[in-house]
Amino acid sequence: MNIKFALAALLCGVWLGSCVEGTQTVAEGGMSGTGISSGRITGFGSIYVNGVHYDVSQAAFYRDGEQVSGQGAFSVGEFVTVAGEVQGDGADGKASQVTFDSLLVGEVTTPSTDGQSLGVMEQTVQTDDLTVLHGFEQLTALQTGAVVEISGVRGADGVITASSITLLPGRQPQDGAPEAGRPCQCFLAGAAFLPVG
Repeated sequence: MNIKFALAALLCGVWLGSCVEGTQTVAEGGMSGTGISSGRITGFGSIYVNGVHYDVSQAAFYRDGEQVSGQGAFSVGEFVTVAGEVQGDGADGKASQVTFDSLLVGEVTTPSTDGQSLGVMEQTVQTDDLTVLHGFEQLTALQTGAVVEISGVRGADGVITASSITLLPGRQPQDGAPEAGRPCQCFLAGAAFLPVG
């Protein structure tokens, strides 16, 4: 009786496993298929996210809930969600929609003293060697009251790891601000940003 029960359980397990197979539709990390991928924008000429070059010629673009005209409304380093498909080579894809939502927009409440982190609206924002700064050169240049837009990921502890920090126009600093984004030189002195296109 025990043998029959074990055999029946084994067959049931195999059958259930065959039902689950093939239901994964999210394409990321080299897998092909249709789905959604989220990550930092690393370049343009279409859009590069998570190492995948997405053709966005037919894509709809949304920024903070509003439809925008195209990829020109986005910046390197911003954390976006791409809906579409990835080819079998895992390197190329076609996007149907690209969405950006600011994680935090507000005033600097605790200026950076270490060049690595700061407080925005009493929330801790930390940077890494890939964080891109837009409108200023160093994290320590931001003073109390500067208004910034943060893109990135919030950890379980509530700390935000910024993929990009954008100084909103006219809200400090005013002199010597670069026009294009540049990486935060916080941890890796040799880190380099290579513009695409």
